[in-house]
Amino acid sequence: RPRTGPPSASRRSAALCSTTPSARFGHAEGAVLEGPASQGGAGNPARVLARWLREHGALEGLDIVTLETGCLAVRTERAFTADEPFGRLPVAAIIDPVRWLEAEPVALRALSLGASAPFAFWLALADGLRMPAHLFAPYLHALPAESPEPCAWPEVLRERGLRGTPLVAQVAAQLKQLRTEFERVSSAAPAVSWADLLWARGVHQSRCFPRELIEAAKCAGCTHGALAGGAVFAVELGVGSTAWVRAKGTVETAKVAEVAEAAPATHAAGLGCMLPLYDLLDHRPGEQIRWEAGGGSVRFRCAEAVSGGQELFNNYGSQSNGELLYAHGFAMAENVHDTVDGFYRVHDTDDSLLVGPFSLGGGSGRVIPLELLVGPQVVALEAAGEQLALSLDDLEGLGDVFQSRLDSLLETQADDAAAAEGTRESFCAHYRDGQRRVLRAALAELAEMFAAAAGGEESEDESEESAESGASSDDGAGRSSVS
Repeated sequence: RPRTGPPSASRRSAALCSTTPSARFGHAEGAVLEGPASQGGAGNPARVLARWLREHGALEGLDIVTLETGCLAVRTERAFTADEPFGRLPVAAIIDPVRWLEAEPVALRALSLGASAPFAFWLALADGLRMPAHLFAPYLHALPAESPEPCAWPEVLRERGLRGTPLVAQVAAQLKQLRTEFERVSSAAPAVSWADLLWARGVHQSRCFPRELIEAAKCAGCTHGALAGGAVFAVELGVGSTAWVRAKGTVETAKVAEVAEAAPATHAAGLGCMLPLYDLLDHRPGEQIRWEAGGGSVRFRCAEAVSGGQELFNNYGSQSNGELLYAHGFAMAENVHDTVDGFYRVHDTDDSLLVGPFSLGGGSGRVIPLELLVGPQVVALEAAGEQLALSLDDLEGLGDVFQSRLDSLLETQADDAAAAEGTRESFCAHYRDGQRRVLRAALAELAEMFAAAAGGEESEDESEESAESGASSDDGAGRSSVS
């Protein structure tokens, strides 16, 4: 199955996917692997990871290879039939943040100092890379040397790359919050630097899977399934209970025969889990792949047959470039799920009010959501029962907002067109291109609505003039005048 779409459809680039451990962690530089992991040297991170996964029984029929870009990937060693599970990752080889918070000394110290659950886990993850004997050392040493997401980018690149987009404020706010907490609890792990913390946060955020997978994997008689990229809305775990999973419009149930314990009802439960084999799979839009857990392991299945020697892919779901860039550090050209998010300011005689947030686009057909058209009118109502009415002034106001957002993105258009593919600059360019495309579509849709509304008002004016003319004729016939 050939890769679909241009090279930019991949999340990988040489700069972001180097498997050489970062020098800031004090590890020796590893060789870049050209072929299968089995051909690498003893110190090669890919080979060490492959051997570790095989020891856990997770690589039957699979191998880990290093691509020309320096990225690790999973390749089949034999053919797999349609819907046949590939890989079998046991619970012992899954990073469970909740367990780390209960057992890792660094995490426990951080929590005692008032750290949030995510922050304590990230400190422990960064500290774990410094421990050669750590249970997950083979996996941690094979992770990218640099965090892919914007919070870890150099400041100059971050400001230039995200200019004109909402991610500028979002990333700045996140960094401010992280810095404040780091200064408060960093004494829990004195050897972990600010850069180390950002690395740990980035690799976790970009590789996190739903926690329901590891909870179901612990069930001896449980089968929990979800289509890749589908949102899990609710899972009820308990002895004799039913787990409900909703993904891509389908609802599936699985009887839970036994559960060691329910997922902790804490913030930590939102940290998901990390799957050392399956997080190597690159994103390919539309890939039909199924996540499944139960009986002590997590398994993936492809809907189509796969021949031997093929790279395996995952599907991150229907995410906009803003979501992909913020969480994973990459974006795709012509992403049909792109959105422009923001608030609309409703002006009154004495004050103004922000209404939202609203999202334009998203690939659902209508560019401007109905809520954006109705919301400001609801806020402006002065009396109960008053009829909603969208005036031409309202449409013009929305048009001004859309045009202003578009204008702020036009000054970077030339630079975006010149960005080299596969670089962070090109990912930012794809993100901004998507913003421009959605805003132009919204303005076109608004123009059609304006034309229709203007035509309606003209018809109403003509009707009123006709009525007034008729009333005048009646007056001439001796009837009383219309005031």
